[in-house]
Amino acid sequence: MSNPGFTTMSQAQCLAWYVETVGYDPVMDDPTLTLDQLRLIRKAQMNDGGRALSPVQQFYSLLHK
Repeated sequence: MSNPGFTTMSQAQCLAWYVETVGYDPVMDDPTLTLDQLRLIRKAQMNDGGRALSPVQQFYSLLHK
């Protein structure tokens, strides 16, 4: 799943991408994450030059902007 279109992916597709690419399912730790939040986390990562932040860093960087 390279270069996924996160704006059109379902939550299941986004999660599959996270597991495949990051090796982590963020919803497993926080079942309240929405599809929009997953998209925001990915967008923040891309805006940071694609730097591989941990999922926790990604999530909290969004909460504290």
